[in-house]
Order: sequence, then structure tokens, then C-alpha cells
Amino acid sequence: MDNLTKLFPDVADARSIESVAIVEKDYYIVELLRFLQPLAFDTHQLVFAGERHCQKRGSL
Repeated sequence: MDNLTKLFPDVADARSIESVAIVEKDYYIVELLRFLQPLAFDTHQLVFAGERHCQKRGSL
């Protein structure tokens, strides 16, 4: 994991992202979604929608 976190500043520089924290946050969000995606429930369904989608619908 240390090798991976060392890449966050390089990614931020390459993508012209002002804060390394944004790259790190995005990484962990994607990992969390990857772990949640295969879960299945009898009573409900997980639906992933981006923040922009929710803003357009007036949900946020």
C-alpha cells in the first residue's frame, strides 16, 4: 500500500489536480464501490449514481 500512496502526488501532478487529497479520496471511494458492487440483498438493491447525477435531479 505504501508504494501506491507514493503515486498519489504523481497522479495529481499529471492530471493537474491541486490537492493530492482529492486523488487519495477518489482512490478510496472507487475501492469502496468495488467492494460493495457484488453485494446482493433480498429486500433492496444498491444503486450507484454520481454526485452530478443527483444534483441534476435536485436530489442534493
